[in-house]
Amino acid sequence: MARGSEPGKKRKKKLRWGRFFLVFGGIVFAIGLAFGVTCWDIWRYSKTDAKREADAAVVLGAAAWGPKPSPVFKARLDHAAELYGEGLVKAVVVTGGVGRLGGPSEAEVGKDYLVRHGVAESDVIEEDRSRRTFDNLKNAQNLMEGAGLTSCLVVSDPLHMRRAVAIAEGLGMNALPSPTHTSAYQSREAKAKFLMREGWFMFGYRLGLVR
Repeated sequence: MARGSEPGKKRKKKLRWGRFFLVFGGIVFAIGLAFGVTCWDIWRYSKTDAKREADAAVVLGAAAWGPKPSPVFKARLDHAAELYGEGLVKAVVVTGGVGRLGGPSEAEVGKDYLVRHGVAESDVIEEDRSRRTFDNLKNAQNLMEGAGLTSCLVVSDPLHMRRAVAIAEGLGMNALPSPTHTSAYQSREAKAKFLMREGWFMFGYRLGLVR
């Protein structure tokens, strides 16, 4: 009897492993599909530009190289200065704290750059404590409320806009996208890396795993 039961045990074991791999494969496929849809949504949204009046432009922080903005940050600041010059916004909130290597904060560097490029110093609001997108926007929201500003255009790179605006809306901000038109991410490789990164962050944000 014991010997006769061996084939049956082996079949049951194979069936269990078969079900395991089927379920595992289904989970992997579902995650991959969801990630692909997320990346497609980010790419589609990157083409959206509100281009309308708002109380302020909120410039999301990026690296500062000593007293100068990095190319990525410079593109965002140039776009905010353009919005201000066109009269679409009456103030600019520039965000970003001190980097890992020290030096002036991103906000301080950003403010200096904006003032040199035509934005009145009194119309620039510094948020100099944050190091990530969620905190950029949360702290900017608090500063805007203190200044009586109720609406904003979020300024960042095109592939960053989907997550940034989703976070802003989640915070209850009256926010619309205004992506840069001169992003430093120009090559296919750079765009692909940025898209993959944003895809995972957006995926995690939707699942409530990251902010």
